[in-house]
This record gives sequence, structure tokens and C-alpha cells, in this order.
Amino acid sequence: MSWPFDEFVPSRDFDTAEYGRLLRELHKFHGALAWAALSRADTIHLREALTALRSRLHAMRTDIDSAPYGQLDDLPCHGLGQLPAWRATHETETTLHATFEFTRWHIGGGGAAHGGMVTAVLDDAMGSCASSRGRVPVRTAYLNTTFRALTPVEVPLEVVVSVTKTEGRKLFVHGEIRHGQDICAEADGLFVIVTSDERRREPARAVTSAAAEGSGTLDGRAHASPAGQAPPMARSCPSQ
Repeated sequence: MSWPFDEFVPSRDFDTAEYGRLLRELHKFHGALAWAALSRADTIHLREALTALRSRLHAMRTDIDSAPYGQLDDLPCHGLGQLPAWRATHETETTLHATFEFTRWHIGGGGAAHGGMVTAVLDDAMGSCASSRGRVPVRTAYLNTTFRALTPVEVPLEVVVSVTKTEGRKLFVHGEIRHGQDICAEADGLFVIVTSDERRREPARAVTSAAAEGSGTLDGRAHASPAGQAPPMARSCPSQ
């Protein structure tokens, strides 16, 4: 897998639009499952059906550059199905305003959206803004999230993002998730532009290399940056 996804080799009869419909149906399945009151028989039936489907998919397993998941620029979140799609309503080179909804599938304690999903949406939208909507590959170096209020599900929400400062390859970004006039969560993050010779390295090396410039840390402080914190490339997640 590379940035941009120029090493993706689709199968001869692959259909991006149909794959997008498949992901949307998967989202709907998750939402329906989250609301369903299942009997034991219903649970067994669904489990067996999913097991059969999983077996079919396992027979189609391929190499990383031939699997479309997460490598499709024309789909929301470039084909990452775990994130709720957001619709950009206003954007510039350094700002982004978008709307989206969490579903019941995304809930945590108390029926509100799970904090991890809230952070994931902020990371995705902030990374998209930092990367100029996917034109420049970036990595999340750190993301500090503050939860101000419970984030509701199945209601319109807004994510508002701005790049507040740049220093060489470093972009400092602020993001908020809002419900009406209420700020449910806000985050401050540092995103690092990944150079061409770093694009095929594993995530920690790319960020560590950028940190080695100047002071030896990303912002003058020591920050842990676990591998896998962000997708390989933060890109836009437009409307489905």
C-alpha cells in the first residue's frame, strides 16, 4: 500500500460504485443490528449466515495492493468502512466544516457516542484538512482530545477544523465536534507531512524521522505516537 494509492491493482471486473454500495449496506446492517431484539434462534441464524459470508471472503483473500479496502479515492474515507461518512459544507486550504451522524452502532456508555469513535472522526477530519484533502500525505503525530459534553447519536452533528500553525513539515490543527451550539468534543493535534522516501516505511518510522528534525521532538516535548493511531493516509470523507 502506498500514498497516494498508486500501487492498488483492482481485479479486472472490480466496480468501485458497487463496492461503495456494499460498504453503505454494511453500515446499515450495523445500525439495524444495534437496534434489534434478537431471539436465540435469530442470533444463531445471523451468526451462521455471517460465518458463511466470511468463508466466502476468506477464499478471496489477496495481497495488500490488490485489496480495495482503504485504497479508493472516490469513496467516503477512501473506502474505510469503520468511520461514519461526513459531508463537507465549507472548506478552504486551512479550514473544514462538515456534517455527519453517529448511529447506535457507535454508542459507548450512557447511550452517547463512544469516545474512541468521537476521536476517530476528529482525527480523520483534521488529517484531511492538514493533508489538503488528501493531496499531501500526512501522519498523526499526536491528538489530544477533550470531551466537553456527551455526543448524541442519530442527530446531525458538525465537525469544524482549522490549521492553526505550520512549521516546516509540521501542521498544528484544532478540531471540534458540535451539536447545535454545544461543543461536544475538541482536539488539538500535530500532523507531519510524509516525504516520498518515507511513504513505504512503517508508521512509527515516518513520524520518528520527522521528529528527528530540529529539536528531536515533534513540538519540543516528548509525545508517544503509537503505530496504528491513524490510517495510512488521512483523507477526506465526503458524502456517501
